[in-house]
Amino acid sequence: MHVQSLLKQGCDYSIRGQVGTVGVERKSYADYVRCIGADWPRFQRQLAKLATNRIHAVIVEGSIDDPIPQQSMMIHDSVIHQTAYIVSCGMPVLFAGSKTKAAMLCASFFKHALHRIRHSGD
Repeated sequence: MHVQSLLKQGCDYSIRGQVGTVGVERKSYADYVRCIGADWPRFQRQLAKLATNRIHAVIVEGSIDDPIPQQSMMIHDSVIHQTAYIVSCGMPVLFAGSKTKAAMLCASFFKHALHRIRHSGD
């Protein structure tokens, strides 16, 4: 399995040969907080593009309990509320705890997605 960066395809990463079928958007916690706050309109467009993949997720390099970056006007309740809204619209948001764990989660996500694709007849 070869993972590739696909910023022009509406996601950060996909599996070679599965562009448009599998996509992951990876965010640092600070970037995620900025996206669900001040950059919300742009992030909504990004999520819409990501959702065109049959199998998709947002993977956050951090925990929902991490401190809010100082430059943000967000509070933890807002992060939780916005995350719940995104998930309720059908977009999985996975908090990995750290950058290293996010990379591992992303690789495992792709492994399972590829298995699902290969065994579903698609």
